[in-house]
Amino acid sequence: MDILDFYSDAQLVNRYMGTPLNTEASHPPFIAKQILDSRYFFLNLAPRAQSALTIACGGWERCAPDYRIERTDFKFFGIEFVARGKGVLILDGVENELLPGSVFAYKPLTAHTIRTSPDDSLVKYFIDFFGRGAQRIIRRGVLGAVSYTHLDVYKRQILN
Repeated sequence: MDILDFYSDAQLVNRYMGTPLNTEASHPPFIAKQILDSRYFFLNLAPRAQSALTIACGGWERCAPDYRIERTDFKFFGIEFVARGKGVLILDGVENELLPGSVFAYKPLTAHTIRTSPDDSLVKYFIDFFGRGAQRIIRRGVLGAVSYTHLDVYKRQILN
């Protein structure tokens, strides 16, 4: 069971979260094709420029061994969490190893590449959002001023 299971009732999803698009043909073009299994929700893919904060979409992905996504023109803020697997994140030209517990964020138009290890494919959660309050969320959240971290950093701080 995960957080997306709370929204498994179709009427509840349609009423409060927008219509889920669970077939590959209905996914927006920015959703990767190299996915073995997924759970997505799409709320507002065309938010108004002046909105305070709008959740665009989110979900869970179990990546295929050939998963690779390269973006330079993504229009949303994004936060992603790696639950399982290994991979590489290149964010604005800086390479980071992705491991379980990795968290990273990106702003609109930030060049980023995510690729999985073919031997230990990524399983990850993401949420994409937009609006005037989005930058504040990235800056004041778990990541602070950085764009990548690993949750073990916080675990060590708590235990010490």
